[in-house]
Amino acid sequence: MIETLTLLAEGVMKWVSFDYARRLKAIDALTPALSATIAYTSKLKRKEPHDRDVEDRLFEAWYLASSGVSPYDKPLAKRCLDKSEHWLNSALYDEDKVGELNISLLAMRAELEKMKHQ
Repeated sequence: MIETLTLLAEGVMKWVSFDYARRLKAIDALTPALSATIAYTSKLKRKEPHDRDVEDRLFEAWYLASSGVSPYDKPLAKRCLDKSEHWLNSALYDEDKVGELNISLLAMRAELEKMKHQ
């Protein structure tokens, strides 16, 4: 009986450790994309011009974030992929579409903060 409980406890500890590692990987993947996007959109709010090179890098950052987040949270990974598409074709995304896809910076930041504090 004690051996069974020990094995069960070890299994639970391995699962918790594995989930923690996946969450940290997701945080590490999402943080650079989000911080770079916040920095760039802050410049746009100050009326600085659009920069296609920066937007291409944001596409790549969100695409990579999708891959890093996927093992931890598939729906969030899909949203990161949608965010990457947004930067690839930003003219096709108005506020309504961003809201419909739930990919606003506020929403994505909330997801990151939720992961960080679990």
